[in-house]
Amino acid sequence: MGLLANAGIDIFNTHKITLSNALHVAVERNHYEVALMLISSRFPLNEKKEGGHTALLIASRDPGAMNVIDNIIRKGGDLDTVCDLGQTALA
Repeated sequence: MGLLANAGIDIFNTHKITLSNALHVAVERNHYEVALMLISSRFPLNEKKEGGHTALLIASRDPGAMNVIDNIIRKGGDLDTVCDLGQTALA
């Protein structure tokens, strides 16, 4: 993360239209090593992107993301956050 900060890259930037952040993108694109690095760096876990989706809700749709899901929950990810369609990471 320090390398990115030294290069002037703001990893906390949020897309103005989709509201996606770096963690949303890493999980959506199956870049789980990046996601784990962000999670361990105290990245905000419960931010919602367009449609009300959190990184945990996105990861919960992929059986290959169990390590990411576990880490998000352990670091304080909210299992009860509801998206615009009424879904949570549990259902």
